[in-house]
Amino acid sequence: MPGLLFHIQKLLFQDFLRSFGKLWWLTILLAAVVAMGALLYSIKSYQPMYKAEATFTVETYNPTQSGYTFFYDNRTAAQLALTFPYLLDSDLLLERVKADMGVTVLNGTPRATVIANSNLFTLSVTGKDPQAICDMLQSLIKNFPAVAEYVIGKIQLNMIDYPELPTAPYNST
Repeated sequence: MPGLLFHIQKLLFQDFLRSFGKLWWLTILLAAVVAMGALLYSIKSYQPMYKAEATFTVETYNPTQSGYTFFYDNRTAAQLALTFPYLLDSDLLLERVKADMGVTVLNGTPRATVIANSNLFTLSVTGKDPQAICDMLQSLIKNFPAVAEYVIGKIQLNMIDYPELPTAPYNST
């Protein structure tokens, strides 16, 4: 029985090679058609996306020193790193940003990135309209400390890299 199975497999493989030898051009034509279709789809569905970002440090309020101080405590930095992205998605912050901008719908997606073991954060907003995302980023920066106060106490953001109006999409080739 194993010999018969091997013989059948051999015949099938020989038939495949013979058919491929006659129809190899069809494989290349099919690959070219699929590649052209994928190219046309990507061209037709392309949406330019813009990104505005700002990098800043976070200072916490220290009542014993009557002011804001940089924190280097890894536990506090880790806590802020965990809560920062959730605060960006909170209804409280997003509603304040909408009211500040005078809109009912935000045309951008905020994202926070924390540089590990530091008090450096990058806040970015991506979207289709460069002016709208730049305005949204400015409003997030303005309103974030007041909302964060409920969760992590008084904080102050110190800009290192200021937001700029994007001039070119980040997803272009």
